[in-house]
Amino acid sequence: MSRIVLATLWILALAAAPPCFGVSLGTNGLGQVLIYPYYSVRLAPGTASPYNALLSVVNGAPRGKAVKVRFREALAGAPVFEATVFLSLRDVWTAAVVPTGDGAGVLTTDTSCTLPVVGVGVGGAPTMNGTFSSAMYAGDPLGASPGRVREGFVEVLEMGTIRQGSTLEQAVNHINGKPPCNLGSTAAIAADLDPPSGKLYGSLTLVNVLEGTAYEYDAVALDHWSADVQYSASGTYRPTLADATPMVSSVTTGTSLLVSRWTTGADAVNAVLLAGSTQAEFMRDATVNGATDIVYTMPTKPLMVTQGLAVPPFYVPLSSNGACEPSGDRTVSREEQAYNPGQSQLDLPAFAALCWATTVQSLNANWPSPSAVLGSQAGLRHFVATTETYPVPTIYSAGVADQFFTGSTTTPARALHPSAATTITDLMTGVQTMSNSVTYGGLPVVGVTMMRYVNGVVPVGGVPTLSNYGAGSTVRAIADVSAQ
Repeated sequence: MSRIVLATLWILALAAAPPCFGVSLGTNGLGQVLIYPYYSVRLAPGTASPYNALLSVVNGAPRGKAVKVRFREALAGAPVFEATVFLSLRDVWTAAVVPTGDGAGVLTTDTSCTLPVVGVGVGGAPTMNGTFSSAMYAGDPLGASPGRVREGFVEVLEMGTIRQGSTLEQAVNHINGKPPCNLGSTAAIAADLDPPSGKLYGSLTLVNVLEGTAYEYDAVALDHWSADVQYSASGTYRPTLADATPMVSSVTTGTSLLVSRWTTGADAVNAVLLAGSTQAEFMRDATVNGATDIVYTMPTKPLMVTQGLAVPPFYVPLSSNGACEPSGDRTVSREEQAYNPGQSQLDLPAFAALCWATTVQSLNANWPSPSAVLGSQAGLRHFVATTETYPVPTIYSAGVADQFFTGSTTTPARALHPSAATTITDLMTGVQTMSNSVTYGGLPVVGVTMMRYVNGVVPVGGVPTLSNYGAGSTVRAIADVSAQ
């Protein structure tokens, strides 16, 4: 065979094979995309005191960035606010989500440039630019209540890296703590951007001052989400997670790295986030009036589930009942005692349902009651056959709560298959193989656990002191990937 033919075959093979990288979980929480599983300004249970959500977005890179910050409400994941934030090198943007009369809004004293301009209004309230809107869900079957904006999740997407020496760089760089922000047109801004370069990270803290509790967690990071500039003006609701390019995922499971090509950017992101099951610690120790809420957020659900349509791995379209994806759930105490809620005396099939884009499982309360820690109104639901049930919560003081999204007799089979052969690298030996039979199972889930400890007012050095506190931890997602 001639060298020309061999070279041609080599080029064709390279074209057919996936790139050497794709969307992946960010290393050490750094990436091009940040997902914050939960924000809330709901009332803390049993109080008239609302939470505030304190958000930070950090640029850990030596060059500036244009990022889209978008808040989505919990039930259907409809966008309720978005802004473009321009981060100079090593910049940090901070903002607070606070309740308004019937909804919520975001305010900030940060000087980083934003479009639209977001600041603080009269009396410390959000300005019109920072007020959350119900417009994007007003016509859906879940109702147009403005209160839906009071809880949900946040996504931050890097649209591009600011070119060094550009007009845009000069406009957003801080001078004595404040940038000039003389931003140009949408086209001019896009022309001064290079592709995203990553190294974003951030955190969110839920604070309830009057109750004396705070829950902090780090954002989930995705890296290599886009190799292209994806700048879009605020109010366009673009880009989204579905705009991943190239449409490739990189997933590490065990000692194998799987690089797969997909027909959509949404599935490239799904492959990285898919979990066959999750595990989360819980605590409900009666001596401290302990309570636990576990948050499960499916960031791609709003992009794949609408009224009358659900695209796999989702199977249930949106209706007035939500979009209830079946799962199995189980709690196990520290002493390995198992409790399975939702099982009837006749042992009929039962399942827990994640009906919302963000679902909160409360270990101390049941839907439709607000959750015990966060006061969430997007609770986990249980069904026996087609009848909704309200199982008595487990009485265990502490342990592990499991959710099962695939491989259970009470859930449908869930599977995504790449559009081309997957490259599998053995990380121990470096040996590479190709497979046309790779299956990614489960639901795309990120989550966080909030545990509340209540000591009330106790004397400290003779002074009555409020002594409540909270703790947060990450929900562990367990991948279900098989290859033959």
